[in-house]
Amino acid sequence: MQFYFSTAPLEQLNLKAGLLSPEAGGFAAFEGWVRNHNQGQKVQALEYEAAEELALLEARKILTEAERLFGIIDINCVHRVGHLFVGEMAVWVGVSAVHRADAFRACRYVIDELKKRLPIWKKEFYATGDSGWVGCEQCAGHSHGTEDAYYEKQICLPEVGRTGQQKLKESAVLVIGAGGLGSPVLSYLTAAGVGTLGICEYDSLEASNLNRQTLYGHEDVGVPKSSLAAQRLKQANPFIKINIHEGRLYRKNISEIAAAYDILVDCTDNFETKFLLNDYAVQNKKILVQASLYQMEGQLRVYHSGQSSSCLRCLWPQEPEPGCIGNCADAGILGAVAGIFGSLQAMETIKIILGLPEALDNQTLIFDLTSYEIHKVRSVADPSCPACGTEKKAFVSISQQPALQARQVDLDTLSWEEFNNFDLIDVREPSESMQKPVQAKHVMFYPVSLFKSGACTLDPKKRYLLFCEKGIRSKHMADELVRQGYKNTFFLPYGSSRINEYLLKNNRTIFSRAE
Repeated sequence: MQFYFSTAPLEQLNLKAGLLSPEAGGFAAFEGWVRNHNQGQKVQALEYEAAEELALLEARKILTEAERLFGIIDINCVHRVGHLFVGEMAVWVGVSAVHRADAFRACRYVIDELKKRLPIWKKEFYATGDSGWVGCEQCAGHSHGTEDAYYEKQICLPEVGRTGQQKLKESAVLVIGAGGLGSPVLSYLTAAGVGTLGICEYDSLEASNLNRQTLYGHEDVGVPKSSLAAQRLKQANPFIKINIHEGRLYRKNISEIAAAYDILVDCTDNFETKFLLNDYAVQNKKILVQASLYQMEGQLRVYHSGQSSSCLRCLWPQEPEPGCIGNCADAGILGAVAGIFGSLQAMETIKIILGLPEALDNQTLIFDLTSYEIHKVRSVADPSCPACGTEKKAFVSISQQPALQARQVDLDTLSWEEFNNFDLIDVREPSESMQKPVQAKHVMFYPVSLFKSGACTLDPKKRYLLFCEKGIRSKHMADELVRQGYKNTFFLPYGSSRINEYLLKNNRTIFSRAE
């Protein structure tokens, strides 16, 4: 990864050679040329000048941002300085990546940011004999306007004003999940000017997500949602800071990720993470805004630390079994339902930051989108709650949680020999396995429903690697097996498509060791 200036013609340089990689499946390049006209004037030549030391520092930031946002393999850029004639190449950007889509996006991002942010000036020489300096876009007062102009329409609200806008700017919000709920939450918190916005997301975009996850497009399928969301939000509002926390949230990493944020917004669709966030918010006095969806209805609730607020365990002391209520993948959902409840989460978060009255507290808002019936169900803090109650001696804190949990396996670092030492177990239901099969010769089918029946006949001496379609059920079942004494049990946080990619990469199929 490098950026440099050149006084020599770029056409004479072998610019592409440094980006060649056996890992790359795609390469994209951009060439900027000197054209013969500008704003009605006939241009004969250009002269570029740059504040090179400052420009190099800013360019490195831009290339690092592109590498982080798009997961590319390598990226190089070179910009001419000095005198150039019409037709000469003024700037070159090249990107190599595993997938062509990432290479295209990164290339576009870099050239756009370079033009906005680098202190580079050009002097145009015209056919009339005149000449004129053209400043960099950043210094030229281009039409994007100031930060005040961006928030003008909400600053004029009496509930916001400049004081409220400053509160938003000083706030830090972590959004867990960048899917159906997360898309509108992230969009509206970005537009409102939340100063620091964190995105915690482990998944990549699938085509079936697009009916409700409006931050993305069809060309984004297969790309990690965390980097996609960050790119869209940065384009929407350049005045805020966006942090990416790519990966799944666990007990072992939640403190490290969530500590820097004032408010946590739960946009997940599984009980395990919802209860994890609840327990962390209670113990660390964080505000938690949660929403849950089921087909055409949803619920919204808020935990306010230090306000005698009831928490999730006041209602359900024990975490329900995974799959007892269908998630979006199982039960289906209309995209507008996720959009409405994500917007409500964003609104509630903004109200909390601004200190507005009528924020939800000790109430659960239930909204049925088919009938438009809205109910608020009041709840009170339970003194015997194992998380927030006065009699919480029996509650095991996150830091004290027993370590009887299965370990995750990362296919990116797993050799074929290590992989083949596992017995691969598909814990999906038969209908799912038939729709999205894993292209391996030997996979043991052991659906969650069979585990729940208590009829486990696995050999505790063997090494097992469990998978489902998202990694949620496989983790839960692997944890349960470890607690039952199956110590060599592991799980994959991937579905069938990712496993098939791994098998294809190794040009293998799984054979039993007996063969």
